[in-house]
Amino acid sequence: SLRFHVASMGTEPQGRMQHVLFLCHGMGGDHSDFEAWFGIFEARFAEWKCIPIQSIAKGSRFIGDSLDDLAQRAGGEVAAELSKLAEEYKHLTLHLLGHSMGGLVLRGALPLICETASALPIRIDFGHYLSLSTPHLGVQSAWSSPLHFWKNLSKFTSALSAQLVQLAIQDGSPTELPYLVQLADPSGPYIAGLRRFRTRTTVSCIGGDALVPVCSGLITDTNPWGAPVAGPFTSFRWGFETLDGFGPGSLLERAWREAQAELVQGKGSAAKQAQLAAAAALDLQNPPDDSWEFADAVEVASIDDDDAITAEVSASLEPAALQWRTTDDKTLRYPQEALDGLRTLSWRRVPVTVIDR
Repeated sequence: SLRFHVASMGTEPQGRMQHVLFLCHGMGGDHSDFEAWFGIFEARFAEWKCIPIQSIAKGSRFIGDSLDDLAQRAGGEVAAELSKLAEEYKHLTLHLLGHSMGGLVLRGALPLICETASALPIRIDFGHYLSLSTPHLGVQSAWSSPLHFWKNLSKFTSALSAQLVQLAIQDGSPTELPYLVQLADPSGPYIAGLRRFRTRTTVSCIGGDALVPVCSGLITDTNPWGAPVAGPFTSFRWGFETLDGFGPGSLLERAWREAQAELVQGKGSAAKQAQLAAAAALDLQNPPDDSWEFADAVEVASIDDDDAITAEVSASLEPAALQWRTTDDKTLRYPQEALDGLRTLSWRRVPVTVIDR
């Protein structure tokens, strides 16, 4: 089975540090969504333990369980696995990878994960948090965006489930903040959990994702890339939109060439190649010296542990006083407070083009 396959990957002796990666799928998915990743990680990080979260598959269906319920379930599963690993190892480095809604589920699970990590009698370091097309700023759009405004109708599903309403940031009340704004409160437990990670990276497609706007996936208020354009004879193409600041032979360029070679040789489906793009480029174990901030190409504010900014953002978190903004491409309408809260942390942002037709 897939679970047995991944669990058998870690072989390090008890006395050494063990990397453990938890992977969380998105809406309508299950643990088998990550099959392509396991082949990659077996080749690149054979000593890691890679564990797909399996407890939320039923609840993550369309109009399924609320994000906070899914987060509690996923957090409990991670906590249980960490407790088991604590019987084998004295030192773990924890990594989290979430696809789409799974990235939010993992953020919501962080308080329970951190509480468990602190209670166990072993050392647990927090390595990397990686999200793939995760709607960190929600999916609500401007009504003037004809291809996206349908997501604003999520509020009419509130009687069935809170899931879509939370994703569209249409939940909350006069006395309670929307869930995604709670996740971004810089003085709250969720941002405190994210802050423990050595690196936080967001990867998102600049086009072709009907649900997740690129600005939401990359935690930014501007989209300088536009939509990807396919040539008349283009059936499949992928690439990183921002290569500025990466010299010849950088990790990013090498990974790009590796994946392109795989594609030329006809190995794997287009979806597998798209996942290879992210997995190969993000060297989780040994981050490169190259800058992943893309400061020369896209100016995105990033503030590390600034207590004054944190206090200012937290003080403005009143449900009735949220400041709503619209991105320049009109595909996303979001509370400024959610963006500001996430910007109190440093992020690596990777915009990706994928054309498959």
